[in-house]
Order: sequence, then structure tokens, then C-alpha cells
Amino acid sequence: MQVNGSYLYIGFDNPTNGAQVYRSQASITEIDGTTACTGGDTTADNGDGYRCFTQQGTSGFGVPGENQYFFSSASLRKGSQNFIYVTVGDANLVAIKVLRQVD
Repeated sequence: MQVNGSYLYIGFDNPTNGAQVYRSQASITEIDGTTACTGGDTTADNGDGYRCFTQQGTSGFGVPGENQYFFSSASLRKGSQNFIYVTVGDANLVAIKVLRQVD
């Protein structure tokens, strides 16, 4: 879980389809459970504090067999852009990679 800019990011390990990153549809200042989610993935919107999230990028960052697990994350702002950096790899720790997602 990482706050990046105005959004909340959540990463899930997935040994089958590759690690996945989701971003809140509302900014972190709006996540209070009083506003209904609109569009996108509505599975997390039950009206009692949960907001909707949409998947960012592709599962496994395009290489699901190698990028299955998250090891760490960091957020960085440079100029007007927000970046999230994640370290990912497989179950055997064969190749650990540092990847960047632009907000």
C-alpha cells in the first residue's frame, strides 16, 4: 500500500497472473465512505467506507511469470509528476526488478 500524489495504491501478489497494482478512483482527501463509486470496478463499493479501485497497467507488468510478488514500494514526486517504484520478482527470487509506474 502506497500513497502516491493524491491517490492510494494497493498491490497484490498473484503467482498465477502476475502482481497487480490498483489505484483509488477518488483522491485520498475524498475517501471518507460518503460518496458512491462511479464507473470502473465497483466490487469494493459497499457504501460503508470502501472506495473503488481500478487496475493500473497490466498484470505482472507485462511479464506475469517473472513479476509475481511485491517486495517493497516507494513514492516520489519530480516536478509535476508522481512516480511509484516497486520491487518485484518471482517465488524463487531469481530476478528481482525495480519498476516505475507514472501517476
